[in-house]
Amino acid sequence: MSRFASEEPAKTNPPIETTIVSSEAAKCTAESARLVVSNASRRLRKKGAFETRILRKPQGDTRFTETGSGTQMKTRYSFRDRDGERQGTKVLTRTTRGARGLSCVLVLRTAQDHGDWLKKCKQDGACFPTQPPPHPPLCHSGSGRARAAMALQPMTTLVADNERYLRSFQLFLQRSSEHQCMQDFIHSTLPDILASVGDGKAKLNVIGVGSGAGEIDLEMFSQLRQKYPSITVDTHVVEPSSQQIHNYKVLVSKRNDLDYIKFTWNKVTASEFEQQWKENKMSKKADFIHMIQMLYYVKDPDATVSFFQSLLHKTGKLLIILVSGTSGWAKLWGTYGSQLGVSDITQCVTTAHIKSLLDSKAVGYRSYELPSQMDISECFVEGSEEGGLLLDFLTEVQNFSQTAPAELKAGVLELLRHPDCSVEAQGRVIFNNNLEALVLDPLP
Repeated sequence: MSRFASEEPAKTNPPIETTIVSSEAAKCTAESARLVVSNASRRLRKKGAFETRILRKPQGDTRFTETGSGTQMKTRYSFRDRDGERQGTKVLTRTTRGARGLSCVLVLRTAQDHGDWLKKCKQDGACFPTQPPPHPPLCHSGSGRARAAMALQPMTTLVADNERYLRSFQLFLQRSSEHQCMQDFIHSTLPDILASVGDGKAKLNVIGVGSGAGEIDLEMFSQLRQKYPSITVDTHVVEPSSQQIHNYKVLVSKRNDLDYIKFTWNKVTASEFEQQWKENKMSKKADFIHMIQMLYYVKDPDATVSFFQSLLHKTGKLLIILVSGTSGWAKLWGTYGSQLGVSDITQCVTTAHIKSLLDSKAVGYRSYELPSQMDISECFVEGSEEGGLLLDFLTEVQNFSQTAPAELKAGVLELLRHPDCSVEAQGRVIFNNNLEALVLDPLP
């Protein structure tokens, strides 16, 4: 993935423990050097030197220490196993911006805590590593072998190869319960959500943004039909993939119960659709808009959501489905998102990010958790073609197993197997693929 989107920390995480160790730091005001110990809000203004430790259990004791002052910072990673035997140390030096004379200690309990802290540091202008221990940041690595490998086999975004992307996506659907959990939501919850959108109307205007091959669209139309048996539907399908539109049309051609739907095919991206809509000065309002698993592929999710929300009729609904902020995806992106940053096409965005944006603008919404899982056992079988495709899908990198630096590959595989991302049962590794649905009303 190319850009890291902010994540709300898990509510089960313990608070950050902080200690200010220098008298100079103790004199600082809240505005200049406040260490907020709440998981929900961390505002760390960097000034000078810090020492940071992470204790990771049960694998052993991993200590991550940063020392120094002024503009020169050194990082020392010290790894110990369960028995306390030292496994190795790496020292890195880099330049940061900060005033001299302030020293603080910050104890972080989880990789999520560490990621949140680093994001705030970067916002304030420092150049800190983007990968939490136990794997040293590759962007600062002194490994000539790793740099050479990256130079010889640069990582390339998966979405640049549409054929491989579709293969990996289809395998993902086979190995996951994603479509099943969406269908369960559509059958059990969506009818109540749509209860008011068609009242007193002979026709419903629908926009499907990123409709893919149409399976989920047709499931939703089926529910609309049951709710309003005499209504007709005018739907705009917004999908940039020619292959997916073809698959959608084939699916429609095999059905003889869709004569109440008029399809308008738009082979464009969401942003291109927005541009065309504005250029044509369209005034038509939509009764139902759905954006399912597509906000990863827009440059500005906030603006995209706002635009489509503005198209809603006064009784309309906007449905957004994305991976949950508590899913394994959130942990993976929060840890390695910046190192998998090979494209500006995709976003590491979850519902936590969208909810934060909506909350900041006091926009109301309803949320629904959609439990889902994905069998990623093949990712850990060296040389497995299916495992390679699944890793490509998880990382959004073409041929990740062959092109990723060894340290990065090992770190990603370790994290994917970690309880933060997966559970192991009956010899299988089951990834947390939980989704969340957000339902928005029209803008006031």
